[in-house]
Amino acid sequence: MTKPPTFKNIVRQKKRGRGRPVTVEADTPLGIRLPGKQLDAVDAWAESHDVSRSEAIRRLVDRGLAAEDGDDKPKRRSPK
Repeated sequence: MTKPPTFKNIVRQKKRGRGRPVTVEADTPLGIRLPGKQLDAVDAWAESHDVSRSEAIRRLVDRGLAAEDGDDKPKRRSPK
């Protein structure tokens, strides 16, 4: 005697992997500590440029590195 088909038997869904999905093309996650005053400045910059705190930090690091190398303008990342 065969069982009637059930929804589980008919629809096969791909199992998802564990953990949080990757949101940016970053190689290594980095945890840093910033003094409150510096963090407030980063948050203000992020808000004025309509980006997240993480994106603001990435852009500010890019700017700092570009200034150190003598580049006039750093490469801009597209907002996500």
